[in-house]
Amino acid sequence: MNKNLTHWSNYWKDGNLTSLPQDFLENYDGEIEKFWNNTFSKVPVNGQVLDLCTGNGAIALLAVAYSENNEANLKVTAVDAAKVKIANLSIKHAHLNDYFQKINLISDCRVEEIQLASNSFDIITSQYGIEYCDWELSAKQVARLLKPDGQLVFISHANSTDIMTYMIQEQNEYNAIKEAGLFTALARYFDKNSSYKEMNRALKKTQKVLIKIYQQNKSILLKGLLDFLHYIVSVDKKVFLANENKVLSFYHQHLFAFARLEDVIGVSLKIKHSPNWYLAFEKSGLKLEDSGEVLQSGVHKAGIYYKFLKPSKT
Repeated sequence: MNKNLTHWSNYWKDGNLTSLPQDFLENYDGEIEKFWNNTFSKVPVNGQVLDLCTGNGAIALLAVAYSENNEANLKVTAVDAAKVKIANLSIKHAHLNDYFQKINLISDCRVEEIQLASNSFDIITSQYGIEYCDWELSAKQVARLLKPDGQLVFISHANSTDIMTYMIQEQNEYNAIKEAGLFTALARYFDKNSSYKEMNRALKKTQKVLIKIYQQNKSILLKGLLDFLHYIVSVDKKVFLANENKVLSFYHQHLFAFARLEDVIGVSLKIKHSPNWYLAFEKSGLKLEDSGEVLQSGVHKAGIYYKFLKPSKT
């Protein structure tokens, strides 16, 4: 995973609750929501919940919602390595404001660097997150933070999911876009290493290459990109300069999306090459109690769940 998390901070700044906005209109629902509600039902009343790699707090929000609906009085803490701000979420999800205020959000903090007290939490959760961490160091942290008889429950990416198949296809498209010179042309211009005229000339060459690729692979990503690229190279310089911030935003949007894809696919391949990676948590003293597939809409493989217990000392 990239050490610079600007691409994730930028993503969460837009107010997305999940890392899969194309599949979930707001927060996780269906089988995933049911899985987490069942998980939280086993946490004692007044229990302490810690959600790791929380992003914009999707699983933390599910914990708060479960607590409110079942009078469980759960205390929810959420941690993420990216820069996450409740204020950004309140703008897009004002109806969830009361829930957001019940989450103790710790931003800009990697799992390996958490300074919370030992033996503090009844359950530690994560979804599509903990596999991005250093497995051995994060396992030691989890073992330290959990109370005796506490649980670690997480859902990780699986390299054979339908989601991953789609992402690999999109990654191939972004590689083609990169090779066609789009990112280089825009980077040189915005870094003031090329003139408007030089950028425009380079983008027209890129446009011709991408049109040929689109004719063979009529993807939604390439269509949207080509429409905007056509606008950039067609308007005169005065109009372009008046809309330069929109072009910069477009450039960052795709550059960061590509970086996020690289992270997701990279960790998926890492898991593929180390299929027993989750045993790092057993080495830290936890006991694996259950694991299995999580489905979405009854058919789509959304990931693999793992449930660990921290045994009481005898």
